[in-house]
Parts: sequence; C-alpha cells; structure tokens
Amino acid sequence: MITLQWIYWLAGVYFGWIALRSALDTHNPRRHTTALFWALLALSFLLGERLAPALMGLVAVAMAVIAGFGGLRLGR
Repeated sequence: MITLQWIYWLAGVYFGWIALRSALDTHNPRRHTTALFWALLALSFLLGERLAPALMGLVAVAMAVIAGFGGLRLGR
C-alpha cells in the first residue's frame, strides 16, 4: 500500500534531482546557492521526520536566508 511517506520520498528525490541539475548548470551565476536551496529542501522531505526539530528549524531558516537574499536564480 502506498502511504503518504512514499509521496514525501518521491518529492525528496525529485528535489534532489533539481539540486543536482542546478549544481551542474554552468550558465547560472548563482548555481551553488540554488543547488544548496534545493538540496536542503530535498533533505527536509527525505529525512524530515528523522531529524531533530531544532535541526529542521535551522534548515528552514537557511532556506529562507538563501531565498531572501537573492540566492536563487533560474538556469537554462
């Protein structure tokens, strides 16, 4: 039976794929911070229930800082 956890894992793998593609996009001047953002999002979907709440809070704050200070940019 497919549970909601499978959907979270599938989304986490997808966000991980986006992180990898972002890291390899040489035309994106902010590819490192963009890849870090997507990797942190993938981490939260893949391991969110296993991580300590304080650590998940740090992940959320790091994602907000990256997005808030213009660390995300569209690639090709």
